[in-house]
Amino acid sequence: MSRKRRTTPSKNGKRKEPHGFRAGFDTKNKTFGLALLQKPVEVPKSLFPIKVISIGHDNWAVGYYRIGIPAYYLNRTGLCKFVLREQIPKGERTKQTLSNFYQAVADSQIVVLQRTSDPVAIQFMEACQKQGKIVAVDTDDHLEAVYDLGPCTMTEWWSEGNRAAIYPEGLEKCDMITVASKKLADHYRKRWPDKVHYLPNPVDTRSDRWNFKHHKYPDTPLTIGWLAGPTHGRDADLIAGPVKQIMQEYPEVLYKSVGYHPPFVKELPQERVIRAAPAPVEHFPALLHDIDISLVPMLDHEFNTIGKTDTKGFESVMAGCAVIASPLGEYTNWADGKTIMFARNEQSWVDSLRVMLDNPEQIRQVHREALRYILGFKSADIVVPRWHEAYKQALIGNRRPSKAPA
Repeated sequence: MSRKRRTTPSKNGKRKEPHGFRAGFDTKNKTFGLALLQKPVEVPKSLFPIKVISIGHDNWAVGYYRIGIPAYYLNRTGLCKFVLREQIPKGERTKQTLSNFYQAVADSQIVVLQRTSDPVAIQFMEACQKQGKIVAVDTDDHLEAVYDLGPCTMTEWWSEGNRAAIYPEGLEKCDMITVASKKLADHYRKRWPDKVHYLPNPVDTRSDRWNFKHHKYPDTPLTIGWLAGPTHGRDADLIAGPVKQIMQEYPEVLYKSVGYHPPFVKELPQERVIRAAPAPVEHFPALLHDIDISLVPMLDHEFNTIGKTDTKGFESVMAGCAVIASPLGEYTNWADGKTIMFARNEQSWVDSLRVMLDNPEQIRQVHREALRYILGFKSADIVVPRWHEAYKQALIGNRRPSKAPA
């Protein structure tokens, strides 16, 4: 059951929408009061509204967090006209339909690309720049370190057509780079100090999406689980032994595997295993909601340490789970023992699980603190204003003039 929608009565008796920008956005003066910057950002009239088009997919996590949520919240303010166009087609059809994309971006000031890993994408970028557009490359992964993942569908795709060599060319030629990880931003700033922007993945806190109240009753079995795709299959090696040991020690505990099912799942008591098929990101809340302890294992390599976001962590918390994770990537910003429990080795995974399973109140306490942290620092109404600030800076600071909206 979803939570009741919270609204706030205004002076005239009407109801305001929950969350959004009501506390930070001044619609009369067109300014943000950025919670993370602690100062208002003035918007020159010549830049209002900023017209942004993002070329990318909107049906999976990257599109949802890097396009869908920013577009929804920025469009509500009127400061940005943020629209989506499907990914540039591949193969021979690309040359025939590329003109449609040139037409689509004609009225935009900023063009955001999710991938610049093939010659056509580079060609498209250069053509947009010749038209006076600001071109941004956005990513939520450290794609130059993708081979750390080992053999998988992602590395196979990356090996096709010399993508690994072409991708850095796009980063070099673009006007701005937006990334979801602070460590990745710091890594890229060593090469491009003036065009990298850290835009963390925002949490869409609209109450019709999440049921973030911890829901378990004392007499129901506790469930541990993992949500991931096959690209992170090697990470599952970290929890294979601990999960098998915990399932033996706690015969009432269930295990839920969502998306990719690593080989060790077959070795668990099958009557206590719940499997869920891969699903679009909008189904994640329901898939995670019956998990009490969400596991986020990550091997210690560059793809994870520099580029990994904490998206699975905040999705789990927003669905009512407490989180145990490897202390890598954006998770290092969480507070060990308060908002999360860190597991640094196999024995640490076992010990952390025992602490929570022996004391379910610990699960609820960690979840409460994590929820407070996420709503205070990662909700979209706090984070998304960074998108507008980054786009504004790019328009003001770029040497190539961009036409202002009529």
